[in-house]
Amino acid sequence: MHKGDYRGSFHGYVQAVVKRHNLDIDFSSAADMADKYDEKDMNAIVCMRAMCAGVIESLIILDRWMYVSENLPGDYVGVHCLFDEKISPRNWAIVAARSS
Repeated sequence: MHKGDYRGSFHGYVQAVVKRHNLDIDFSSAADMADKYDEKDMNAIVCMRAMCAGVIESLIILDRWMYVSENLPGDYVGVHCLFDEKISPRNWAIVAARSS
């Protein structure tokens, strides 16, 4: 999308997307509903999402680590931090090595 497609309201943005992609879908009612939300309400939702992001990322890494560990019994499976989490919350790598 281009910067000019967003004209101050979500409804205008949705119309631009539908027009640009030649979609035969009416998103106008959803867009009108989104325009009714106050910015304070949206800020609360965004803050809650940000607060939960780290926990959810950790659970995903734990789930993937457990999956690899279960499928490589007796082999090394570890989780290593690649870089500072301030750069990105997706700073972890699952490393697995088969024993010979």
